[in-house]
Amino acid sequence: MESALSKHGARVMRCEHVTILEETPRWDPARPAIESIVTTSRRRRHRPEAELASLLCRKFQMSGEVCEGTRCRNRHHFIDDEEEAQATRLRERRQQVLSQEAHPDDVAAHEKVDKKLRDRTFVEWLVGTFGRERLNSGTGVLDIAGGKGALGYELWMNHRIRCTLVDPVPRQLSKHCRKMLRKNDAAEGLPVVAAMFDEHFADEPGRKALLEGASVLVGMHPDQATEAIVQGALDAGKPFAVVPCCVFHTLAPHRRTPRGEPVLSTAQFIEYLAAKSPACCTASLQFAGRNRVVYHSGAKENPCEVQWQCQQCVIPQAP
Repeated sequence: MESALSKHGARVMRCEHVTILEETPRWDPARPAIESIVTTSRRRRHRPEAELASLLCRKFQMSGEVCEGTRCRNRHHFIDDEEEAQATRLRERRQQVLSQEAHPDDVAAHEKVDKKLRDRTFVEWLVGTFGRERLNSGTGVLDIAGGKGALGYELWMNHRIRCTLVDPVPRQLSKHCRKMLRKNDAAEGLPVVAAMFDEHFADEPGRKALLEGASVLVGMHPDQATEAIVQGALDAGKPFAVVPCCVFHTLAPHRRTPRGEPVLSTAQFIEYLAAKSPACCTASLQFAGRNRVVYHSGAKENPCEVQWQCQQCVIPQAP
């Protein structure tokens, strides 16, 4: 065996031969590997300080910036030239991918806000595109794969728009956010449905009613649920807006762009999703990172050609 450092700075052992005693399925759609993710997160929280300090900070590795405050307990320095060179190669590769996926409609980098404000930026875009009354109609917005529910928090706190979180493993908002919700007429917090959004989501009567009454289906970086949101909204005749991030091309090798190319990048994934309906549109949001949104107004026509469907299109143009 040979000892080496991984890209995260962890000590690993490299062996010359591996014997598979029992092969397990890589992914089971009926039971996704969520428990292992939660277990890994808990293990990380309970790691000793010495072990955490030996791991290289991901933010420092990709940007060279040192985390503010004392919340990050990882290492913010390189231990040798090889580790620094590896981080440089990762940064160059990331910049190359971002430049290849850059869109002409995207704003300049200095005009974008930090990606920490992506939920707030997305909410402002939703209100400007669909309108507050429409978003608040029926049972409100359906935030799918929203994690902690930050999107629903921004919808309620800034615009009093009702939102229901759908996530198989919903996480809790921060203590400050929960306190602010209690002060703003949401003592019970935001409604949560602990379920996976797929073709069987509406099999239960309560979930079916929730889907039928939803005003808009949204997803901010919903990972594997991205295509399910688009397809589910189109099947139900509902408006939607998703901001794709990860592609997971190994889990869906059948995807093809309109040109017949396999979907491997985020740009190709957006093209693939937008091709599901001629009424789908795309736009760029003003935050750093994956900021392209694919949306549908719910009408059969293209929303950019129907003035009453999109508030951004009815703004009078300067002569």
